[in-house]
Amino acid sequence: MRSGRPLKIQALNFHPPLDKEGSSYRYHENRTYTDTRTGQELHDRISIKYDHIPYINYFKPSTADIRLINLVTYGKKIGYITGAGDKVPEALEQMGFEVTILTEKDLAKIPLAQFDAILTGVRAYNTNEWMNAYYDKLMAYVNNGGNLIVQYNTSNQIGPSAPRSALILLISAVRVLPMKMQTSAS
Repeated sequence: MRSGRPLKIQALNFHPPLDKEGSSYRYHENRTYTDTRTGQELHDRISIKYDHIPYINYFKPSTADIRLINLVTYGKKIGYITGAGDKVPEALEQMGFEVTILTEKDLAKIPLAQFDAILTGVRAYNTNEWMNAYYDKLMAYVNNGGNLIVQYNTSNQIGPSAPRSALILLISAVRVLPMKMQTSAS
């Protein structure tokens, strides 16, 4: 519920007229909503809210570009370590992959070589404190020919506590700053 009113969710099913690879279709919906307070007709609302600027709401028609592609996949078995929440496992399954969600207990017990690839969800290292404990096991999987894909994280403390390179990147939501690493010899 938002503002004391229940949200109305609608599902839309349609079959675009796509018949060959590379063909495309643009779905355009110019649905309007009426603001019950002002009587004004509105399109889909996009809100921008940051502390340092005034809130901005704007409205636009709904559109979706759809393309038919010839998707070729390699390997079939994917291990997925969840992060802050996303729909990647579902998307991988739609592409024909067999996805196994890996938990801390799974990483401790099962051999990783059974997977064609392992993916970590967005910010998995930020949301799962236990991830660093399995850094060496994941790197051994990679060294033995495994494919590890790590999605976006905001921490520079991934892996063992001692950084392995002479360059540390300080990452914020705004910028990436290089910083020289201090060594005991300096």
